[in-house]
Amino acid sequence: INVETDSIPLYIDVNVDGDNFHGEIFRGRFYDREFTLENPAVGRHEVAVEIRNERGEVDVRELNLNVQENNAPEVRVVFPNGGEVLSGISEIRWNAEDPDEDELTISIEYSNNNGQSWNDLFNNIQNDGIEPFNTRNLANGNQYLIRVTARDAINSVSDNSDDVFT
Repeated sequence: INVETDSIPLYIDVNVDGDNFHGEIFRGRFYDREFTLENPAVGRHEVAVEIRNERGEVDVRELNLNVQENNAPEVRVVFPNGGEVLSGISEIRWNAEDPDEDELTISIEYSNNNGQSWNDLFNNIQNDGIEPFNTRNLANGNQYLIRVTARDAINSVSDNSDDVFT
């Protein structure tokens, strides 16, 4: 959008589906040339942006905006999920998918005190459903849990082992 001006202010009006907002839906300064429509409703929207300077010169741009819902991923710990006895090199297995088919990253934590506190094992790994787990450096105990977190660009969801393992 181009409107030549020697001074501020520029007057900005935005019309979304017939509702005029006069700029209050924007975040940032005009010279950033970036505006954010806060929490638009899911669906198709007609958007018109009108900018005019103090001399009354106007530029208008119209566009169609299609807002889609982003569903949260789903994740489930498969192993260890409770009651297992692990030693040496084992593995952590999980199932994670996204209803919108967004790419997921996985983070895995363990607890040695039945979920009272958590320790990082792996961060931002591929969602391939399996990761080697070296138990040799962990203290013996019978209150271990695994938590797997799946993240898309917007949402994150976690699942814990259903019960403790040793």
